[in-house]
Amino acid sequence: MRSLDFGQFFVVIRRYAIVVGVRTPNMIIIAIRGTKYLYDWVVNLHASKHIIRERHHFEDFGEVGFHSGFFRAIFGCFEPVSREIKKFNLGDQDATPIYVTGHSLGGALAAIMHVVWSREYPKVHAFPGNISYAAKTDASYTFGMPRYGDMRAVTQYATPYHLYNELDIVPTVPPKWLGFENCFSEFKLDGTSLENVQGRESLRFASWLTRLMTGKGIANHAMEIYRERIREAL
Repeated sequence: MRSLDFGQFFVVIRRYAIVVGVRTPNMIIIAIRGTKYLYDWVVNLHASKHIIRERHHFEDFGEVGFHSGFFRAIFGCFEPVSREIKKFNLGDQDATPIYVTGHSLGGALAAIMHVVWSREYPKVHAFPGNISYAAKTDASYTFGMPRYGDMRAVTQYATPYHLYNELDIVPTVPPKWLGFENCFSEFKLDGTSLENVQGRESLRFASWLTRLMTGKGIANHAMEIYRERIREAL
């Protein structure tokens, strides 16, 4: 990134996430990459069954439930990312918009970061550890992300604009019967168009298993396919 003269940027590396921040003249982009072992997580859903019983309950959020593993992964990034954003010399009157984005597991982490940082009072000590947050995200754009929270998480708080490939298996997990829900700002990429979807239907288990066993569900999850289909749709 230095060799390409990106200007102001930062990289925060943690065990389960890598966060890259870039400031351009018009905006700040925070991009999150999740763990490279996502495919193991997709195949083995035992973690989801265990994690849903360990929902995070915060007084500020009420009884909203997030995927515990996702929340822990991004929670460890809040403080260092906040410190790095401060180095961009953002004053209280700075109106530079901040967008957070991610593909796959990174998308779920971006969605949760947006929930936390888009709150009306992001600087209050509303979370464990008495961490004060300096950033306030304006919007989030995610691609092929898994479900990250329950019904309250996706209806009462800020949600991302989620783009998904029709045959991608990752946005169908964790399953709804474990208490997870789709967000309601979703756009389907079918290779020819970009369609706003109101209430994505759940995938039948037989169809889900077929996509998994044939490899179509994983192949259609590739970031390169997302880039290609978005380019075609635009």
